[in-house]
Amino acid sequence: MSLDIKHNRAEHTHENEQFRRIAKSLKLLFENQKWSGLLIGNPFNENYSRFRPDGILLYNHGLIIIDLKAYSGSVKLPPKKTEFESLAWYTESDTDKKRTLIKAGNRFINPFKQLDSYRNAFKEIVANELTLNGSVNQNRTCALNIFSGPLAIQNSVPKEIPYYKITQESDLGTMLYDYSSENGFSKEIGSALTSIFNAEDWQEHIEMPEARSKHDRRIEIEAD
Repeated sequence: MSLDIKHNRAEHTHENEQFRRIAKSLKLLFENQKWSGLLIGNPFNENYSRFRPDGILLYNHGLIIIDLKAYSGSVKLPPKKTEFESLAWYTESDTDKKRTLIKAGNRFINPFKQLDSYRNAFKEIVANELTLNGSVNQNRTCALNIFSGPLAIQNSVPKEIPYYKITQESDLGTMLYDYSSENGFSKEIGSALTSIFNAEDWQEHIEMPEARSKHDRRIEIEAD
């Protein structure tokens, strides 16, 4: 029982760094909880170009589409479903109360709309891929925003929006422990995902090669 981690490099440094922090923590969590799972960072398939989340996590209790956000402070979520879906979101600094727009790519008004688009694209993938169709309940796929934090969230996700979660890195373990869905881990689903979204094995630590000194080779030649 362990977590298999695959990864495609992201365009921005902070995205690779946040993925590394999460991957290292999840690896230890899965060992402690004796869970089995697959984590794919930046999954991509040119046939499904609309599906561009920061990660997919398949584990004992669910299948989760992940988008990472490098923000901290306080977030006041719109309390009503219509506003939750249509308004921009901001973080507010705890020190100077400065508001910062939470970006959601170039095409989306807020993080929920961004992830909801990815989830709809994933439904098409499940419908088109024989290896997933019938094995994954596409309506029970979770969409999860993970903020770097520290984060204080005001208001909760409207009850009319199921299978969408918001958490921060420090609370990710609790969220995964509490979450439950019929889309549990299986080797068949894991193999299907790694086949559809080809990615290299993630390297937890990159060793610096040790520099070796060149020996001074001298040959003495006799005078005669």
